[in-house]
Amino acid sequence: ATGSVAYRQHSMTAMAEHMAALKVALTEQPQLIVEVGAHAAAIAATSEFIPAMFPKDGNLVDSAALPSVWDQSADFAAAAKRNEDLAQKLTDAAASGDPKIALAAFAALGRQGCGGCHETFRKAQG
Repeated sequence: ATGSVAYRQHSMTAMAEHMAALKVALTEQPQLIVEVGAHAAAIAATSEFIPAMFPKDGNLVDSAALPSVWDQSADFAAAAKRNEDLAQKLTDAAASGDPKIALAAFAALGRQGCGGCHETFRKAQG
C-alpha cells in the first residue's frame, strides 16, 4: 500500500500496538498504571483523525476497509469519535491510579470503540 492507505494502515497498526501494551500493563504489570495514560492518549489523538484517513477515493484500493466506511460516513465518523472518547475515559481512569477502574475502561475501549468500529467498517480478519 502507498499514500493514504499506507498512512492509515500504519496508524491503525500503531493503535493496535498501544492496545497490546495497555493489555500487558493492565493485566500483567499493574505497576505500569502510570504509563497507561500515555498509550490511551495516543489512541485518542489518532482517533480524532480517523475519518480524514479514509478519503473518498480511498475505497478504490484493496484494503480491509469495507464500503460502509464511505457509504455510512456519518456513522463512521461517530464511531471514530466514540473511540476517541473511550480512549480519553481510559486516560482519566488511569489517572485514578486504580488498575481495576482502568481495566474496565480498557475493556470498554476494546469492545465499544475498536471492536465496535471493526464490526461495521472492516473486513473480517482471518
